[in-house]
Amino acid sequence: MDVSDEKIFNERNSNTMELLVGQEYFVPAFKPLKQTSDFYTSILGFRPTLELDNHVILIHDLSNSKFHITSVEPGDFNKGREAPQILFKLVDIDAVKASVETTFPAWIHPAVVERGGGIRNTEWGTREWECRDPQTNVCISFYQQDGEIQPPQNRTQINSGVIVAGQEFILPAIGSLKLLEKTPHSSVAFYTTILGYKVTSAVAESHLIFTHIPSNSRFHLIEVDAAYDKTQEAPQIRVQVRNVEKVRELVRECGFDAWIHESVLKRGGGVLETAWGTREYACADPVSNVCVVFYETVV
Repeated sequence: MDVSDEKIFNERNSNTMELLVGQEYFVPAFKPLKQTSDFYTSILGFRPTLELDNHVILIHDLSNSKFHITSVEPGDFNKGREAPQILFKLVDIDAVKASVETTFPAWIHPAVVERGGGIRNTEWGTREWECRDPQTNVCISFYQQDGEIQPPQNRTQINSGVIVAGQEFILPAIGSLKLLEKTPHSSVAFYTTILGYKVTSAVAESHLIFTHIPSNSRFHLIEVDAAYDKTQEAPQIRVQVRNVEKVRELVRECGFDAWIHESVLKRGGGVLETAWGTREYACADPVSNVCVVFYETVV
């Protein structure tokens, strides 16, 4: 690494990178401030489970929701958006609106205020109402399917919802902790062996937190990001490295052949040279189906 590369690397990676693995999507926010935590706990019934220096993690059993929340997912994380978005599907949007108006009026989204504060009926059959966290700028969108007034009968299919509030992105994976532990070349082994992460915490029974100090990376990890494009076959984690060829070699050497993405196998197992100036190599978690794309930028 020459002097200029090292300067850029240190500027971009002064903090540790963290990775959350579990059954649910993990939605990023940006500041671990008390008011943000209070909103999710008092309005939506989440409870804090872990507080780190830069993150607060809140977890909620959706089947016990007073507003009958049926799903929590990230919105469109296109970088062109004004702010990140969290989507809550529920069956009592009027109740959550009344609760916010009473206790967190400053959180009502400016767009809602401009239209008079009411719930919006969309042409695609939903009733929608929005808040905005004044501390993190995250948009919190509530929506109810038109005509849906009862919670789902089959509660066993509803998993816990998790919100992560912190300064760094914490990335999504799908496999449950129990499944990860049973596989010989598990998600735990992959992230610790290939990328140098270490397990630092367990959240509830179904999630693990991995922490990594980028400056200690054998591949000089530069950046870790998540792609939430719903048109993709599977959730995707993009890992920028300095030497993608070394990653490819280590995946083979450590016996993670089952992780090599089928698209890589179809082209003979080599690194892909893209038209947009990157060299890429992809793996796929056989348990969670999450696609892990390693790439380096060609200068």
